[in-house]
Amino acid sequence: MKKLVLIAVAFFTLNAVAQEQKVKQEKIKTDQSVDNKVKKLVKTLELTPDQQEKVRLVFLDHNKEMQKVKLKIKEALKAENKMNKEEAKKTMLKQNDKIMTRTNSKLKEILTEEQYKKYKEMQHQNKKRTSEKKY
Repeated sequence: MKKLVLIAVAFFTLNAVAQEQKVKQEKIKTDQSVDNKVKKLVKTLELTPDQQEKVRLVFLDHNKEMQKVKLKIKEALKAENKMNKEEAKKTMLKQNDKIMTRTNSKLKEILTEEQYKKYKEMQHQNKKRTSEKKY
């Protein structure tokens, strides 16, 4: 009986540690992703150090919002009412558009007119490339 209890405690401890590691890894991935985006924009848009920090904070906020949406959709898909995948996709796209609009408005306040114009062109090119890959 004691062995069984020890095994159960060890299992739960290992499980908790593994989950904690996963959360840390996801945060590192998010931070790296944001840093990569900012580095790309620094080169392309010639951001000032002040702009770099502000843009980084905007993208971190953007990623947090996106994670919340993904989590809500996952929960809705698992819930008893079983949101179907098409509904979930539509809902997620709507939420993504709202988040992107907010992100763009924040960036518009940070960037100069010329920088923002270049940024929008980059977004358009990325969207175009992404849609070409799908088909």
